[in-house]
Amino acid sequence: MEVVTLVGLIVQLVTLGLLYTLMSRMKKQQPEIEAQQQQALEALFKRIDEQLENVAIDVKDHAEVAFGQLNRETESLQETLADVAESSGKALALQELAFSEATTGNTRIQDMLSDNSRRQQKLTQDLISSTEQTFRDTSAGVESSIRGLLEKHDKALVSLGESSQRMLSSVTAHFNNLGNDTAALKKAAAALLNHNKGVEEQLRSKLEGALEPIKAELQTANELSQAILDNSKHIEPLTESVYAQQRHLQVIRDNTSGLIEAHVSLQNHTERLQALQELTTAIQQHLEELGARQLTAADFEAQQHALSESLDDIAAIMQPLLSIDSMEPAGGVSLDGQALVADFESRYNSLLDDLNERYQTLLIQGQALEASLDAAQTTLYTELDSVRAAQVKANQQNQDLQRLLGLLRLQQTALMSAPATLARQLEDQNGQLRIETDDQVQYLSGYRLDAVENRHTGEFIRFSYGQDGRRLQAETLYNGQLRYRMQLNPQGGPLMASEFDHNGRELVQYQYDSAGNVTSKRELLYDASGMPVGSTDTSMVS
Repeated sequence: MEVVTLVGLIVQLVTLGLLYTLMSRMKKQQPEIEAQQQQALEALFKRIDEQLENVAIDVKDHAEVAFGQLNRETESLQETLADVAESSGKALALQELAFSEATTGNTRIQDMLSDNSRRQQKLTQDLISSTEQTFRDTSAGVESSIRGLLEKHDKALVSLGESSQRMLSSVTAHFNNLGNDTAALKKAAAALLNHNKGVEEQLRSKLEGALEPIKAELQTANELSQAILDNSKHIEPLTESVYAQQRHLQVIRDNTSGLIEAHVSLQNHTERLQALQELTTAIQQHLEELGARQLTAADFEAQQHALSESLDDIAAIMQPLLSIDSMEPAGGVSLDGQALVADFESRYNSLLDDLNERYQTLLIQGQALEASLDAAQTTLYTELDSVRAAQVKANQQNQDLQRLLGLLRLQQTALMSAPATLARQLEDQNGQLRIETDDQVQYLSGYRLDAVENRHTGEFIRFSYGQDGRRLQAETLYNGQLRYRMQLNPQGGPLMASEFDHNGRELVQYQYDSAGNVTSKRELLYDASGMPVGSTDTSMVS
């Protein structure tokens, strides 16, 4: 019995030694495996950065779609990181459970060895040999897979750095162009203001030149009014003659025939005086209308007032003639008032017509100049508004890029602290991971993004990759119909893009240079039956 007990103890000691050796070897290899898996996760993060860079390149040509896609991918990555953190916790719990189960198994093995040492020794040896072989096979497969992924991710990191440098240079050039455009618009605004000042000076000089003839006409009108005043002096002896005739008519009132002739003459003279008064009223109305035309010459208004007073004096002087019963020429005085008034009316009518014509011409020129100034000012304000909108949009894009960089740094920190078994836990039984959120659904396979589906718009974007793992093409579908297609160059930038209509026909083709700028645009034409009839090419290089 002592020998059997001793043999059992020796077997237990050997078993414990082998288990200790196996556990020590696994503990020594565990940091290396964790480091390799951490490198794989870092490479996975770099691959994600490459995918984000490709999305940023797509954003350059399809701004609204790409920015929305970038935001959705960022949110998906955040949710993925949250899932990763949850999976990490589950993995740690599983690891602790595995260690506890291993401890329990060791206890059970010791109990079983105490009952049947020989049988337990054989089973232990078989278990150790199978475990070592499985561990060697698994380690070899993981090592080869990690090496391949590291090579791919190194290439992707180099491509990502080049793309980031190109994007930075493009953004810098864009802001420089915006600054140059702003300076040019400021210069244009200053030149336009100077031009407006020059136009105002020219308008002022033209108005002064146009008012010179008007001043001459006003001087002529003044001279004419002076002539009327001079003619009014001849009316005074006529008035005295009329008074003398009145006294003479009192003497010869009994002469019937003379009375009839005097009565007829009085009626004729009364009609002439009424006509003269009507002409005087008409002239005064014309002068009032001329003042209503808003002529700004102060001397013309003064002459108009003086002329109106002179006409009132003439009417007051001629008013007593209406009460004359008869009239005979006396003292050889004769005045053709009707001819004088007609001449006065004709000259003033011509003057009024000329003034009206000049006023209308100046008014039309002023309105045309004002319209041109308003149009130029509107154009300037429109350009300034567009520049302000471009600056606001550029600032918003810069802020979005800064926030994106901050999120990427946080994601990198989270991925660096993730457990080593994360990459293998991301795939389901079919080799593809499906991540669903309220806004979109992402499909991942083999550490890369295969497709993205927008739940709200129905937009579906799928990606194609080459044998080397490089992304070759991106297609956008709406309700199952192809609408956009983007082909990528070896550096991950855009090479050629196409737009399709609802019938699946290609409408427009875009060509890009190595920097990601559009160089040419081709529009494909179709007839009524849908057959291609030609195309039109447009160069986008300035």
